Amino acid sequence: MLFAPVKAQAAQVEKLSTRIEVSNNGTPVINTSFSALNVEVAMQQIKKGEFSQSFLEGGAWKTFLQSAPRWMKVQGDEVLFDNGLKFGPGIILNDADARKIMNSILVSNGKAIIEQLNLETSDVPESPVAFYQPGKFTNKFTNQKGIAETTLSAGLTAVLDAQLNYVKLIDVQNNNQTFSIDLENTSPDLKFNLQSVTPEEKTTFGQYVVSLDQSLEYHLIINQNLLHTTDSVTLSLPANSQLVVDSIESSNPEVKITPNLLAFDENTASGPSPVVAATVGFSEGLNQDVVVIVKTHMNKALISAANPLELNLSLQATTTQNGNGIQLATTPDLVTSGINFAMIDGEKLSLASGAEYVLGRERGEVKEIYSPDGSWREVQDLDSNLSSIAEVIKGGQRYTIASGSGAIPLATTRFNFDLDKNRAINRSLIQIYGLSKGEKYFLYQIKAAQNYTENNKIHYFDVDYSTRISKNGTSISESTVSKSNTALPTLNGSIPDFAAGENEYHPLLISDAPVRKIDVLKKIVISVVAFILIGAVSVFAVIKYL
Repeated sequence: MLFAPVKAQAAQVEKLSTRIEVSNNGTPVINTSFSALNVEVAMQQIKKGEFSQSFLEGGAWKTFLQSAPRWMKVQGDEVLFDNGLKFGPGIILNDADARKIMNSILVSNGKAIIEQLNLETSDVPESPVAFYQPGKFTNKFTNQKGIAETTLSAGLTAVLDAQLNYVKLIDVQNNNQTFSIDLENTSPDLKFNLQSVTPEEKTTFGQYVVSLDQSLEYHLIINQNLLHTTDSVTLSLPANSQLVVDSIESSNPEVKITPNLLAFDENTASGPSPVVAATVGFSEGLNQDVVVIVKTHMNKALISAANPLELNLSLQATTTQNGNGIQLATTPDLVTSGINFAMIDGEKLSLASGAEYVLGRERGEVKEIYSPDGSWREVQDLDSNLSSIAEVIKGGQRYTIASGSGAIPLATTRFNFDLDKNRAINRSLIQIYGLSKGEKYFLYQIKAAQNYTENNKIHYFDVDYSTRISKNGTSISESTVSKSNTALPTLNGSIPDFAAGENEYHPLLISDAPVRKIDVLKKIVISVVAFILIGAVSVFAVIKYL
């Protein structure tokens, strides 16, 4: 249907206060610019099939048709989808179909035709409106919590990034609405569920703290609405992935999965560029949600060779739609944790060495011991005979769960590095990486330290990992590796790789004696008094000499 546009100044309409909370897979996106483009007016024209001759002959529409992706077929001035949905002059749509088409236009570099349609009406909406920090109009970017706000006209609105690329559709209807936007999960019709974790493993910003011996199973839920605008979904591993695919399956016979065997091989699943794991296709006419089950395991060799706490285990699903605003879903961020121990004599407050332990975990009434093959074995009793089945934990070693062990690295960059002294002190230190949050772990001594009797007390501990955003916008990670629960001021300075807030040590008592408390204030007072007395004596001596 053609009509003659009547251009006029936009009527004064009520503006609604609107807020966005932007994250990147759960982590706040800070100091970043976003804007909003009203698409309600354009959608109403698409819904009614009313387009002016000048619009149909204009450059924006012609360019859009010429660059249409393969899943959008062009017949004259009509655009048809594989499932029969179409739009164009004279084609009347319901609200749901018009919204699906609007989303497809935006993800296919169609912002120009939306802006052109906005100009073809008497109610010309405002150009993209910038979001700004709450209460700070001149700061046109998100704050430290990823929050920004602005005032908008009511109706369907496209959120755009700093480059004016499409991010997400929001429906502005009421004053003081807040919309959550995850840049790594832009599609409402794609969602990953992580099956192989527990609620106790969840930490800040939606991350999970997992153990390196865990297998990971993801369920990708593809909403039937997506089937109306695309014919397939691509599953990919990120660049330098530490994940290897074991299987990708769906119980729906109308779903065709085409795997890429490179993603199933530890030697080829990781590379400088993302690796496609599979393409998930759909039979024509499929009208129900699709569940794709992806089973994976961690590439232990790559993990142990890198920073053992920061993992790259994500999986991403994207549509085959073209354009800057690709619709995608991403699995939750996974991290792991660990702990450092310094074997000490609690009474002398000195480092000790020679004791040996087994690592265990307690689940209800069941105790399990960590074995050399990276597995956990249930045991009935704790005694010194466990050394025949357990990984023996010794000083001077770094143990990475399911990835073996090696000597704690020497602190060669320390300004007063002493090779022999570093090796001697390291024999009092134990590092354990690759543990998960929520478990009740313990160390049990199976061999006493030299010149000590065995400590038969079970040393329980847990691990943690969290992330926060600092005032200057830096992402800071804190864990039981970076922060000790017991201060050891007289010992920390002697530990070669000790770094406050980065690499700290927890006390591991080699005997039953508790840690002797240090009255730090008393030590300071005594030192000050001694300094004053020495100073007074020196002054008196000088005066006498004169």
